[in-house]
This record gives sequence, structure tokens and C-alpha cells, in this order.
Amino acid sequence: MRIIRFVSEKDEVLIGADNGDGSATILIDTLSTLGPDDDGTSIINALRGKHAIVADDDDNMRELMTTVLDRAACTATVCRDGAEAMAAISNVAADLIVSDIRMPHHDGYEIYAAARAKHPTMPIVLVTGFGYDPTHSLVRVAREGHEQVLYKPFTPRQLLEELNKAVALATGSPAAGLVNT
Repeated sequence: MRIIRFVSEKDEVLIGADNGDGSATILIDTLSTLGPDDDGTSIINALRGKHAIVADDDDNMRELMTTVLDRAACTATVCRDGAEAMAAISNVAADLIVSDIRMPHHDGYEIYAAARAKHPTMPIVLVTGFGYDPTHSLVRVAREGHEQVLYKPFTPRQLLEELNKAVALATGSPAAGLVNT
């Protein structure tokens, strides 16, 4: 799956996925939707001041995820493959990880296992563009109780919602990481 992305001057994000079979999936969202919700909470607040490890071998996905995290005032260490992600887990003081499942050198399960070994409660969101596969990393991490998975393509809001859930689970917060603005 190849991810295509475009950000306009109006912060409109077009996220497309070339499914490899002649079909495509297109999502359109705006980064401006990341402000306060009707109830006065903001999806971006839970990540403010945090540092994330972002691992994906697709340039567009890395850029999209870091742009969204930047809007949430969350800094990022960006990794282009599994080897860089493994090094970051060992060497970077991070608060959370968002990682693609299929990458060169180390897959999502290896990244998940290394992060869990070093940081047992660190919030981790795994990202995939592939469906169910019984030998897939998602099956292996699910057996260990991991639930935070995001399927490509996704909107900026979906990314932040999944990261908020992961942070809330790690901290035991019943409010899913949302705070009043």
C-alpha cells in the first residue's frame, strides 16, 4: 500500500492509499478540526509537551504523523525503519511510540516487544495498511493484550484519538486523555 498525502494552504489534508490492486481509498480532513470539541475538550491537549517516537518507512506517513503531533505540541523523534526505531527505543527519552507494522529491519512486533521490555507502561500505537493475517504482528501483540491499532489510511483526528486512548490506558485516566481547554 502506498500512501499519498497533500496539505493545502487551508490545512486540508487529503490522505489517499493506493491499494495496489487498481483501487484507492481517499480520506479528507482538516487540521483545524483538532481544536476544542463541543464539550470544551480538545483532542490535542493530552499530548502537549510529550515526546513521541514515530516510525514508518513511508515518507508521507512520517510527515503526516509528525505534522499532526506538532499541532498537538508534541515533539517527535522520526525513524525511517525498524532499526532506527529500535535505536530510538534504547536511546531516546520518549513518552509514547507510534509505529508502522511492516518496515525494513524490524517489524512492529519486534518494536513493540523491545519497547515493552524497556518501558513496560509506555503508550504504543501500531499502524498498519494491511488486513488480517494470522502470522501478522497484530495477532502477536493482541495475544499480549495490546489494543491500540490504527489502520491506514486514517485522518489526523483518528491518529490523535488512538494516541489519546493509549496515553489514557497507560496512565489509568478514565477521561481518555482529554482535558478542558
